[in-house]
Amino acid sequence: MNGFGTAGDLIMDTARMTNTSSNSINVFLIRIAKILPPNWQTCFCYPVCLAPFVDTLPWTIPGNSTIDICPGFFSDAITPGFAIEWVRIYEVGFENLADTLVFTANTGVLGISQQQRSSVDFRNYDVRLLNIYDYTGTLILTYNYLSRDIFMLNTYEFCEGVYILHLVFLDGTSDIRKIIKLNR
Repeated sequence: MNGFGTAGDLIMDTARMTNTSSNSINVFLIRIAKILPPNWQTCFCYPVCLAPFVDTLPWTIPGNSTIDICPGFFSDAITPGFAIEWVRIYEVGFENLADTLVFTANTGVLGISQQQRSSVDFRNYDVRLLNIYDYTGTLILTYNYLSRDIFMLNTYEFCEGVYILHLVFLDGTSDIRKIIKLNR
């Protein structure tokens, strides 16, 4: 799910939940990870926006009804960016059948790139830390202190799909990149 807006907006990224049974069901959400640009916050919004530090949300979906849950991203008016959060959702009593939802918000930052080559070149950056996540939010690789002269990330052995790269630079700033790997 992807939300778009301009710097300073509250960006809503909606997930629609439908209960097709005649009985109510109790559902639980827990934020399992988030990567936010500086001065951004995120919160759950159902039916109102909760405080950003609230990472869990239980609720009941009445029988034969549909609700919208909206993680809200409070973007900074000065710092545009791309934010991502991973949310685990399950019906109470059926935790082993949980799904992971991925919500994003983008204020048009140019730093988001979609690469279709078999490598990503970081030779122009002083990268202190690079974390690579698959689209379920699972951390799959970590690199520390990459040399700007020699590092190139080889994506040849990555499976087809979407990957999120979280880069932390030596000066303390960070960036998020999205890679779409296509096997052709």
